[in-house]
Amino acid sequence: MQDEIMVLHTIQNIKKNYADKAFPKIDFENITSFDAPVDQIEFHFLIHKDSNYLKLLPKIDEAVRKMREEGELDKIRDKWIK
Repeated sequence: MQDEIMVLHTIQNIKKNYADKAFPKIDFENITSFDAPVDQIEFHFLIHKDSNYLKLLPKIDEAVRKMREEGELDKIRDKWIK
C-alpha cells in the first residue's frame, strides 16, 4: 500500500503546486494509482551510537508502536495523503 500512497501524495502535490505551470496539459483527474505488488520495505530510525539521544530509542519505539496499534499512524497518513 505504500506505493499507492506515495503516488497519491505526489499527484496531490503536483496538482496543488505545479499543475498550471509545469504540467498545464495533463489532466490529473484521469490519473489512476494502484498498488503494485512490491515487497514491503522497512525503514529504520538511525541514531549514532555516541549520540546523546540514544537513550530515547526505547521511548520512541514504544510511542511509534502505540501509535500504530491505536491507528494514529493511519490517521496521520490519511490527513496528509488523501
